Amino acid sequence: MLYFKGGGAWLWTQATISDLTIPASLGVSKTVNGWVVGAGVEWAFAQNWTIKFECQYLGLSNFDLGDNVLQDGLFGPHDGSAQLGTVGINYLFNWGAPAPVVSRY
Repeated sequence: MLYFKGGGAWLWTQATISDLTIPASLGVSKTVNGWVVGAGVEWAFAQNWTIKFECQYLGLSNFDLGDNVLQDGLFGPHDGSAQLGTVGINYLFNWGAPAPVVSRY
């Protein structure tokens, strides 16, 4: 089976800077929105077992952590895109599924 997917994406980011000479730290977090598209193939290699290979692209607009001390070049604007590959094995549980119909001639 060949399949395609797409939809919304959300990324939660967090950054913290700690100063070890004095007991102080500064942190910030932010959630950014974006989109995701992907394609994959899934193959049934045995009864109730499948294996899948999938590629996804996560697209987020350029984002930063806000105007504060953390944004001094370390945490400035970033490209929020990622390419992901996935391999998976699935098992289908047929609890309560009707018995297969067998034709007789």
